[in-house]
Order: sequence, then structure tokens, then C-alpha cells
Amino acid sequence: MVRSTSAQQQSYYIDINSCGEQGCGMSIATDPHGKILHLSQFEEDIFIINVDFNFANRTRKEGFMNLGQNLKSYRDNPFISSGVNKEYLKSLGELKKFNED
Repeated sequence: MVRSTSAQQQSYYIDINSCGEQGCGMSIATDPHGKILHLSQFEEDIFIINVDFNFANRTRKEGFMNLGQNLKSYRDNPFISSGVNKEYLKSLGELKKFNED
């Protein structure tokens, strides 16, 4: 689920399990393509990941595997309401259409 969520949202996603007696490990961190950056085992651990916001922004502009341009599709649909950062969404560029044969 974490890998799918990060690819869908095109952002880094970090799912931290609880610590102490409630924790059982298995925390996970993924990049905007859903690639696992860290996966804890069945014990408590501490980890560091590198977050590249330029990579996340490129993924949002180009799409995941040049296909999923979720934020652009969202932006270009008429149901958008107030409270949305329309300037940021506009900065992502035009929605690329592939395989229009």
C-alpha cells in the first residue's frame, strides 16, 4: 500500500510503525516512483533517507514511467474547488497524452 500510495501521489512516503512495546518494526520509506528506500525488519531501528525534492517535482511534471500525471489530470478536470494551489498545479506544465493512435 505504501509503494502504491507514493507512486500515486508522486511523493516520498514514510510509514513509521509504532515504537516501544507496541512497535513491531516493518517501517517503510519510498520515493515518488514507489521504490523502497528503507524497509525495517521486525525490530526497532533508526534510519535516514535522502529526499530529493527536485526528483519529486520532475516526477510530477513528467509522470510516473511517463504515464501517470495524476496532479495534471486532477488540475484539468472541472471539479476543482477552492483551497487548491492552482499556481503550483499550473507550473507542472501541460498534460502529455501518449499513444493517441
